[in-house]
Amino acid sequence: GALCPYLVLHPGSISDVLRIVKFHIVHFDSYHIYYNVSSLLWKGSHLEVAMGSKAFMLMTVFLMIVSGM
Repeated sequence: GALCPYLVLHPGSISDVLRIVKFHIVHFDSYHIYYNVSSLLWKGSHLEVAMGSKAFMLMTVFLMIVSGM
């Protein structure tokens, strides 16, 4: 289902929608989560100052959804 375009564009249940953002929460191992969190702290701190908190939050949510598709 993850690579099926029809299921992405026409989700049949809430589980299909959750699948789009689930991989942002589930990590392979502790090094993977450490890298992701440290990267977000470094890049996010600079981007939030430049963009503003609201615009940064909207961009983050948008990118999570789009990258899950």
